[in-house]
Order: sequence, then C-alpha cells, then structure tokens
Amino acid sequence: MSKRRALFGYCLGTLLTGASALALPAYADSLKEQLVGTWKLVSSTRDVGDTAQPWLFGTNSMGILMYTADGYMCGNLMNLNRPNFPSPDIRSGTAAEKAAAFDAFFAYCGRFEVNDAERFVVHKVESSLFPNWTGGLQKRFVELNGNRLTLRTPPLLAEGKEVVAVLVWERVE
Repeated sequence: MSKRRALFGYCLGTLLTGASALALPAYADSLKEQLVGTWKLVSSTRDVGDTAQPWLFGTNSMGILMYTADGYMCGNLMNLNRPNFPSPDIRSGTAAEKAAAFDAFFAYCGRFEVNDAERFVVHKVESSLFPNWTGGLQKRFVELNGNRLTLRTPPLLAEGKEVVAVLVWERVE
C-alpha cells in the first residue's frame, strides 16, 4: 500500500471517529449524555387531577434549559409580556414593578445527577429565584423522543393545589 493511500485511510478514519464523537449526545447510551446540551421550551402545562392546564406563563412563555457534560444545569422561564421598568437603572423599580417582574420569571441552577434505570434527573439547586428551593433537590422524570425532552415533576404544591408540572423542551441545534 502506498504512503499516500495509508495516510488517506488514517485521515478518513480519524475524521469519521471525530464525527461520531461529535454526534454522541444525540445517540448516547447514558441518560446524562443524552441530556447534555441546550433546550428551548416548547410547552409548559400542569396536570391537576385529570386535567391539563397552562402552567406558569401559559402559551406566551419562553425558556432555556442547559445541561453541561461536567454535571451542571441551569434553567429559566419567563412570560414574553414581562414589562420593562421605566428606568434603565438595574436596581430601580417600585415594589409593584419588582413583584410583577418576579411573578413573570423563574430560574434556578446547580449540579445534576441522573438515574438511568428509573429515568429521572435530580437538580441539586444552588441558586433559585424561589429562595425555598436553594440548597434543595428537585426531581424530574425524563422522557426523550428524538430532539424532544419532557420533564415531569413529582406532585408539588402550586397556588394551593397539588399539581404535576409537565415541561416539553426541544434541543437547540
């Protein structure tokens, strides 16, 4: 075999190996590898008994969820009609404006761990807009279907009712 042909074969093999490594998260075996990446919110509902209802900010919401290979996550949701403060000063705003901003946004971040066998992820909350979650654990049941990720909460208390939140995300390409 000529040196040129051997070099071509080596380069082609290296290229194909690299390409398959780049595609790993979409076809990975472990749940953690499948979660790694950036996801954009598709829908947000809550199940109250047998009824699915809009959740948090209804159909006028957006959100981003990120999982990193080194085990960190960050997620946020907001109402697209969230009003601006009249002043450009980041620390400005009346109590009512701040309350409205709080009510139209939600975010938390921290480390995460997965349970492959039972198909759930646990978010170890290090920082949260809702202070009660800081330092706690948030469990989410995971369903993956192609580029769609569905996360379901265990029953939680929201507006005085026990609900199961269902958030559907789509992988950002």
